[in-house]
Amino acid sequence: MQPANRRDIFLGMLALAVFAALAFVRQAQERAAPSSVPSSYDTGRLGYRALYDLLGQQGFQVSRFEDHHQLLNASITTLVFATGEGAPDPQAFTRNDVIAIKRWTAAGGHLIVLSSRYDLGDAVLGLPASRSQQLMTVAHPVFPALLPGVRSVRGIFAGGFAYDAAPKAVPLLATHKNLVALRYRMGKGFVVAFTDAALFGNQRLALADNARLAYDLFAAAPGAIAFDEAIHGNIGGDSFWSVLPAPAHAAAYLLLVATLLAALGSAVRFAPPVELAPADERGSGDYISAMGRLLARAKAAGKAVRDDAEPVMRAVRRSVNAPADAPMKVVVERLKSGALQRSVRELHHLTQLDHPSDRELLRAGALCARLRKDFT
Repeated sequence: MQPANRRDIFLGMLALAVFAALAFVRQAQERAAPSSVPSSYDTGRLGYRALYDLLGQQGFQVSRFEDHHQLLNASITTLVFATGEGAPDPQAFTRNDVIAIKRWTAAGGHLIVLSSRYDLGDAVLGLPASRSQQLMTVAHPVFPALLPGVRSVRGIFAGGFAYDAAPKAVPLLATHKNLVALRYRMGKGFVVAFTDAALFGNQRLALADNARLAYDLFAAAPGAIAFDEAIHGNIGGDSFWSVLPAPAHAAAYLLLVATLLAALGSAVRFAPPVELAPADERGSGDYISAMGRLLARAKAAGKAVRDDAEPVMRAVRRSVNAPADAPMKVVVERLKSGALQRSVRELHHLTQLDHPSDRELLRAGALCARLRKDFT
């Protein structure tokens, strides 16, 4: 084996080993830290399942909103809008979604937004823009009287609001550098914004006074609490199948069974094939075509026309009292009908042809049949 070939094989095996090691490390990381989102269904570190269950145990009326935002109404008092890493993706919301949430809030709704960054400004519910800051893990109430029993909360506050970002807003939590939670009016309702998307998540709810803060937050607006699951893709509602009546279901099942049987019958042969007998029924067209081909081969089409027209011509002569040897011109002049004159003249012309075509042969037959009815 040449040295160059051995080197290529060694490099190839080394590359395969590196790829295998990277795949193993990535798989181990995925097992160690499974993906998690701030959803009330999620039991992972970022999920809100613990808060959802806690609120239910404390007697709050808690549910999940899994419809289009245009269906928000007064039956929901508080909407928890947790967007995970970063601000809401503009592609995830249409303008109608934003307008619907604003309309619901302005009508008296209590909107709680948890996001690690607010960089869309007024495009998303009038929230002030946030700015990055040095990672902060502890925040304290700005006005302790607004949050009784809360001394400090623990989270990951990578962003913060400037104190002058929203002049009409009430600051709730702050680090020693920036605000990390604020509250402001929107119409008859109000919005509370936090800069940690997982502040009340499963991993952080039990830290410091986070649970106490959550209780004070929801107790401030008693009523029905809903976690917005539409932002996470959990859209409920009736499907097309569910709204169909029972007869339509039965018809669909029968159609499916018939289709399966047809497919099975065409794919699997259950008996030897049977050859169908050829069709034996022939019409008048087949007879005429066969006779035309026979006469053409025998070159007797002209004789056939004359033989067929001879008795018809005799009948025409008798009808006008013309002798058998009278010229056809004289016979035609004695006919009173112009249509009969034309038919007799055309038939006489066809009898003079030695080799009439198939079309002329058929025409002669039709004239003979018509004149036979008139003169015999």
